[in-house]
Amino acid sequence: MNISDEDIQMMDTHLDGQLPEADAIAFRSRLESDPSLTQSFAEVQQDRLVRASVFRALEPSDAQLDALVTKLRNGTTGAGKSESKSQSLFRIGIRRIAAAAACVLVGVFAAQWYHRSNPVGKTTLTNKTDVAAAQSYRVALVDEAGRESAAQDFSSKEMADEFAKDLKQWQERQRKAHDGAIMLISDRF
Repeated sequence: MNISDEDIQMMDTHLDGQLPEADAIAFRSRLESDPSLTQSFAEVQQDRLVRASVFRALEPSDAQLDALVTKLRNGTTGAGKSESKSQSLFRIGIRRIAAAAACVLVGVFAAQWYHRSNPVGKTTLTNKTDVAAAQSYRVALVDEAGRESAAQDFSSKEMADEFAKDLKQWQERQRKAHDGAIMLISDRF
């Protein structure tokens, strides 16, 4: 007779003492009448004993636990360490330098992420009146979200138009390079 998964589960539940009384009585009567179930039950009991002895062997002794607790306490409180004031100040300085370096790295990665997600902005040409009422022309770099990221002022509309035209050409080449398009190199900006 093959032993089913339900029988094995029932054996484990019985050995754990979790089998309801009516089911336990029925299980014990099956054990008395079925030799293959009895043999399987004995194997499950033996396997449990072996596992229990292995787990007991892996458990540390009380002395080992006490030594570990002492090491952990000394490691977290600094007890048992003789550190001079200069060494302590050096550690604090190193920590501050490391924190500053981490902040710089986060800033660099954030800037790269921003420029990668917004690789090419669009340009807009706007008139701007100076405080002294002198007229200047501003070319603004605007990202896809409409935020101005940079601006350049010009004294004449022609210079502003030329700059805007050159900038658009440059942005188009950047967009094509970003998209993997093949570009011909020329002597133009």
